[in-house]
Amino acid sequence: MGALRIMTFNLRRDLPADGAQRWSARRDLVADVVREHAPDILGTQEGLAHQLADLDERLPGYARVGGCRAGTGEDEACVIFFATARLRALAWGDLWLSDTPSVPGSATWGNRHPRIVTWARFRDLRSGREFTAANTHLDHESEVARRKAAEFLAARMPGAILMGDLNAEPGEPTHSILLGAGWDDAAAREPTFHAFTGQARARLDHVLAPRTHRVRRHRVISHARDGVHASDHHPILVEIEPDE
Repeated sequence: MGALRIMTFNLRRDLPADGAQRWSARRDLVADVVREHAPDILGTQEGLAHQLADLDERLPGYARVGGCRAGTGEDEACVIFFATARLRALAWGDLWLSDTPSVPGSATWGNRHPRIVTWARFRDLRSGREFTAANTHLDHESEVARRKAAEFLAARMPGAILMGDLNAEPGEPTHSILLGAGWDDAAAREPTFHAFTGQARARLDHVLAPRTHRVRRHRVISHARDGVHASDHHPILVEIEPDE
């Protein structure tokens, strides 16, 4: 079916305290990154409703699926954008990373904020093949919550292309659980989180490919203009294709 271009991108929640790096100064940069690299699938994290609406306006040719982590439409979301010329969404949904995954806003593993995984089943319009992609953002405080989330993803999303901010680096338990469950780390090995400095110091962002796929290319993307960065995380772009 040809390689799929997959991007994961933590957008950074819109916070007035970010000053010169506020969302209104960055939204065009984010759209520039996406248009330049033209992913077939884009998983974003931390986006609020107005941020996602800004991207809808700036990214013709993309549609998206996924709700917010609180289930209210007003909180952070882990949506999946997809190129409509290449892909058709057949089914999609949200699951909360908790003991009650169908209960919106639920959090039972010690995390203060609810955490979510958005998934979608796609048909590739070029080949007719079907596949599942999933996008998540794991807890930034509780290692127990991250580990339980990894175990949940391993049980509920086998075989999916998994994107997200895991808030865990390679070698940490969260990452190791997922690799042990049948995924390969498809992403570039450089760090991604840089706190608006441009000098990344931790690789928190990941694209994990099922072992039925092979990785053709991978890179970390740095994009800034006049001292303004697209986000406080560098996005990752990978190209993967299924083994024949």
